[in-house]
Amino acid sequence: MNAPAAEDRELLDLLAQYCVTAPARKLEFYQRVLKGRPFCDERDDILADQDLRAFSLRGKLRRVNGRVFIFHDPDDYVIPPQHSMNILAELSARGNPAAQKLLITRLVSHVTPKYRFRLQEVVQAIQILSNLFPR
Repeated sequence: MNAPAAEDRELLDLLAQYCVTAPARKLEFYQRVLKGRPFCDERDDILADQDLRAFSLRGKLRRVNGRVFIFHDPDDYVIPPQHSMNILAELSARGNPAAQKLLITRLVSHVTPKYRFRLQEVVQAIQILSNLFPR
């Protein structure tokens, strides 16, 4: 990451306790130390001569046969909810509206469940998940 030793140590300490660290602390560290910093030394072209199209979902989702239900945290600062909206748009081209749903909710995040339930979002989540168990 090419960071000062103190920041490297702080990052390692944060990662060691990541699942029990408060989301506010994670966000504070990200905004103070990581935001805007490249993930690798930009002088190292680690992707040179790589064809990354094989890793992209773009143009491939119409071939998905199963049901796809996406939950996305509106406060995700790494992958914005718009990315899930783009995935849903491509999945929707399959033609079966019941086969894909998107719920942007604060009920869940990557590793920290949110316990302040919003009744409307809970109902939507139950409706989406009930599609996994057809009657």
